[in-house]
Amino acid sequence: NELKILVDVSHLNEKGFWDVARVSTAPLVATHSNAYALCQSSRNLTDDQIRIIGKSGGMIGVNFANGFLRADGRWHSENGL
Repeated sequence: NELKILVDVSHLNEKGFWDVARVSTAPLVATHSNAYALCQSSRNLTDDQIRIIGKSGGMIGVNFANGFLRADGRWHSENGL
């Protein structure tokens, strides 16, 4: 925070996220993350994490990679893309 650097929590697991949330006074940013409720990837955000990001004034960008969007976590696309 002293250096005015935002920490992107997108590549962190849940423990790492809470470590950052505990010490940061800056808005929390997840530039490319999705909802754990949709796909249980360790990089997706739980409802509690999403709420904390919102309360911090931060933002969440969506990751359109199949494996983070599908409930089964598979990376295969049925539409050939």
